[in-house]
Amino acid sequence: MALRLPWKRRMPDPEAFVDLPEDAELVTLMIGEKTYRDLSVVRTPDKAWNFRLPGGLEEGATVELIWTAEGRGGEGTACVVRATEATIGIRATRVATGLQRRGSLRVPATVPLTLNGPEDTTFSLTTRNLSLGGALAFGRGPEPGEPLPGRLDLPGQFVTVNARVLPGLDPVNVHRLLFVGLTTQAEDLIADYVAAQERRRAYAR
Repeated sequence: MALRLPWKRRMPDPEAFVDLPEDAELVTLMIGEKTYRDLSVVRTPDKAWNFRLPGGLEEGATVELIWTAEGRGGEGTACVVRATEATIGIRATRVATGLQRRGSLRVPATVPLTLNGPEDTTFSLTTRNLSLGGALAFGRGPEPGEPLPGRLDLPGQFVTVNARVLPGLDPVNVHRLLFVGLTTQAEDLIADYVAAQERRRAYAR
């Protein structure tokens, strides 16, 4: 009986690779359901980006990546061209640069946001855009003031937040919200959702 060789991912043809920018220093990698934030880039003469990543990956695996350089964003898709137990090397198959970056990336997003006011009052809002720093939300909400506890209902999961309504917009129906004191878990969940939305927008362009 012939031996059955393990299945191996097909590597893209050499002409499918594109050059990655030279001005990115810290890169966030998204591999399946895992996110590795702010990894330092080591460049090699073969135009690969190399990262220390415990556990390694299979060569040929697809990786999503985002970075910020000179205040503007970049994102793309890459293929693992080298993999060990401690490092990976990737080359890009798609790159988009010059994307919007604010204090944190803000994307259009329509998700429920509930804030809990004093005396058991509840404010049910709907976001119109979202970032790690806050949101623009519509609905009858609280007056500007101290942060209120609440929850942001992202697809498949909810995030506990504290949000302060900022002055300057329609006090009844339009609210500019600032997130205050997010936990690390909440930051990770919001950042992952925002990054995923930005990737979808890039694919649609």
